Amino acid sequence: MSAIIFNEFQWSGAFTFLLGPTAALIILWSLLEAHKQRKRIGLGLGSVLLIAFALLARPVEYGQIEFQSIPAPGASESGGLQKDYEEIIAQATRTRKPVLFYFHADWCSNCDELKRRLERKDILDRLDSFLLVSVDVTDERDYDEARQIFGLGAVPALSFFHPGNPGKPLLSGTSFPESALIGILESIQDEQSNRAEDTRRDEQSIRDEGRMQVDSRNGRRRSLLEP
Repeated sequence: MSAIIFNEFQWSGAFTFLLGPTAALIILWSLLEAHKQRKRIGLGLGSVLLIAFALLARPVEYGQIEFQSIPAPGASESGGLQKDYEEIIAQATRTRKPVLFYFHADWCSNCDELKRRLERKDILDRLDSFLLVSVDVTDERDYDEARQIFGLGAVPALSFFHPGNPGKPLLSGTSFPESALIGILESIQDEQSNRAEDTRRDEQSIRDEGRMQVDSRNGRRRSLLEP
């Protein structure tokens, strides 16, 4: 279940977060209640729920995200963003790592907001196995290339690449739902785990086949040596 975040505090899920609004409604109802006993019960219950709401809140933790930046200085004279993109894809394929592309520009007013969102500890932990690439599209030529390569329509934006999967999901702006980002990350991680497990099984199968061949040869040798 995804955490609920409000005013730099987070709750483990919807149930714990809703303790706060529920407590507020009960207290408000109690203040308007004329019957003294019901008023006392309501205020007591509302206070207990409000205390639980406060105790279950945790400050949002942040880390520091480190990107590999493209385009490199002078890239427009040496192949442009396309060349840098191809090198990143080759690196991802070689290392079998998925890639997160973060698009930003100097003139973008809320790019830092999206970057800050990625630096949240719960998101950053999910990015541990990714190649993290920052794509500066301040230059109009780079922006046009990004549109052609990724289908970029606006910044800030995120795009994802996973070796063996031709799709490049794109999230634009900062208002996309938390579930969309986490869903993509978890889907890629699950696919990566499945591929790793398939590779492990294939390698084990090769080792087992090799041992069987050795055992078979040894058996033939023993049969030839026996009188």
